[in-house]
Amino acid sequence: MVIRRIVAGVLAAAMAAGAALYAQQAAATGLITGTAVKEAKPPYEEYRVQLRSVATGTVVSTQPLSPSGTFNIPSVPLAAPHVVELVNIASNSIVCTEGPFTVTSGQPTRAGVQISCGKSATWLLLAAAGLPAIIGDPRSADR
Repeated sequence: MVIRRIVAGVLAAAMAAGAALYAQQAAATGLITGTAVKEAKPPYEEYRVQLRSVATGTVVSTQPLSPSGTFNIPSVPLAAPHVVELVNIASNSIVCTEGPFTVTSGQPTRAGVQISCGKSATWLLLAAAGLPAIIGDPRSADR
């Protein structure tokens, strides 16, 4: 009889610990929301967004665009940078990439992301690489 009580107590404690761990893991994710109307063309159902881990390069989540061109990506892992990619379903090609975005426990929601791959994004990438300083150097030989 005593052994049954001990076993029942151990099982109850294990179940409680498992439930607490599950709740903690569920709370350890974030949300990214936004729109892709600047890059996607109606009907928006012909596009999807995917969340790609910057660290591993793997696609973490895929969500279709809504009929109004918006998206919600739930269960985003915390404290890791991710990019949001707009994908044309028919051609299975990436139209545009935005990010990286990192959600944290202190700020688990990143709202208002606009997928817009204008020319400024290219210049930002070049600036990060230091190329504009080389291209626009007033001391260059052609001036």
